[in-house]
Amino acid sequence: MDNNKHKKLVSSAVSGIKTIMEVSNLAGIPLNKTLNAESLKLWADVIAAFSECMSGEEMGVMFALIINLANKGSTISDIEKICLIDLGEQFAMRVDLKIKPEDATTIH
Repeated sequence: MDNNKHKKLVSSAVSGIKTIMEVSNLAGIPLNKTLNAESLKLWADVIAAFSECMSGEEMGVMFALIINLANKGSTISDIEKICLIDLGEQFAMRVDLKIKPEDATTIH
């Protein structure tokens, strides 16, 4: 896969995660490790909406990033800030966490 396509996929995934964060915050439904009927419905609604505007590949990258975050013990609700850093031919993604700022990571 060429770098521009890879950058577009990750950019779309980051945008999707930001949207999930905004919807969760506006709805007042935390997306943490405790799933309940409200949070499951929110996930289902968000996935349905994304299926209309994101490709399967973009959604796959987004969920891979979310799973990677979960494997490190964090959740969507733990994210303070997520962004893509454009370095010309290269790029990086930065995730800053609310709970553990010392665990902020940059993924190349």
